[in-house]
Formats: sequence, C-alpha cells, structure tokens
Amino acid sequence: MQKNKNLLEQLHLMVSEVYRNPSFELKPISVIADVIDCLHSKKPYPVEDGYGQLIQLDNIRDDGFLDMRNSTYFISKPDFENWTRKLIISPGDFVITNVGRVGAVAMAPAGTKAAMGRNMTAIRLKHDSQYYSYFFAVMTSKEMRREIRQRTDVGTIMNALNVKDIPNLRIPISSEQQMRGIEKTFKSFVEQIEANNLENQFLSAVRDSLLPKLLSGTIELS
Repeated sequence: MQKNKNLLEQLHLMVSEVYRNPSFELKPISVIADVIDCLHSKKPYPVEDGYGQLIQLDNIRDDGFLDMRNSTYFISKPDFENWTRKLIISPGDFVITNVGRVGAVAMAPAGTKAAMGRNMTAIRLKHDSQYYSYFFAVMTSKEMRREIRQRTDVGTIMNALNVKDIPNLRIPISSEQQMRGIEKTFKSFVEQIEANNLENQFLSAVRDSLLPKLLSGTIELS
C-alpha cells in the first residue's frame, strides 16, 4: 500500500535523525525490553478448527506488522498451551526471525493472540518503557538492519541471528522526557499505518465476499 510506504519512509527519516542526535545514546535493547526465546521443540501439526494460531514466517509483513488473517496454521489446545508457556504473543509484542529471512521484525497489532513459531524470538517492552511506536520505527529501520547484519552468523547452509545476540542489539535512548516526546510524534504515524491496514483488510473482506456472488449472478450491479 503506497500510503503506508510513504508513512514508513517518513518514520525512518526521523529515525535517521535520532541516530545522528548527540542527546541519544546507543544502548542494548535489554535496557527497555525483555527477550524471550522460542520453544525448541518439534513443530506441532496443524489441525482443522484448531484452538489457536502458530506464527509462521509468512505472517511477518514487509511493513513490520504481523498479519494472522491468512494463516492456516491452527494447532490444538494442548499444543497451543505448550507453545505459549513462555508467553502468548499479544498486542505490542515484537517477533524477530533467527533464520531464513534473518532479522525480519514485526509488531503484533490489536487483537493478536498467538503462539510464537520456531526460529523466532519475542521482544516485549518492559512496563516502564512503553515506547511502542518508537521501538517499531527503530526496529524496522535501515540502521537496525545494519546492526542485525553485523551480528548475523554466516553459515555454510544458512545464516542465523543467535538469540543471545538479540538483547545486545543497540537502540538510541535519551532522557525520559525526550523519549515521551518522540513517542508521541511517532505514535501518530504508526496509528495511521494501522488504520490503513484495517481499512485495507475490510475492503479485501468485502471484495472476497461480493466477487463470487457477482460472478455467479447471485447479485447484480444496477
């Protein structure tokens, strides 16, 4: 969506300014967030009419949001409870991939309740560091991509971002007053992106509902 692309570009331009601002200091994300590793176990089998969803790589959108609408990977209640015993991915949580699309980051939008899949790590902001929009902007920026590349292990078969390195990814941090101010600015952009996503989802649902009826002649356009 072009509108969101433009909003993200503006956000990331502001992030670049933050990185150049001497009042911000690069600190590990562990200062403001907890990092939770995924369950290292055999992937559960999908089931029809399952209890909950298991996040897959294709649920991570290029715009930095999780999208569970098209997910077909539902798992049983026992498997869901097992795979969420460390945490349930909830609104405001972040996931970052360890292999494949190494370092792909997404924030969980409103309504999310899912289990973290394999080869992923969750990042949850601490209660006294509620800078969701700022964190989203930084984690999806080119500066963070560069930081992730520097910490990625290059392997013979595939590259990998080790979970132990994720808490050490650095993010610009300033005074609480300045952080609150920049969060307020960034929040307006992120909320607009989310609103655009919801509008697009609604229009897609209407299209998917009406198109078969139009093609079958059940309804006609006058």
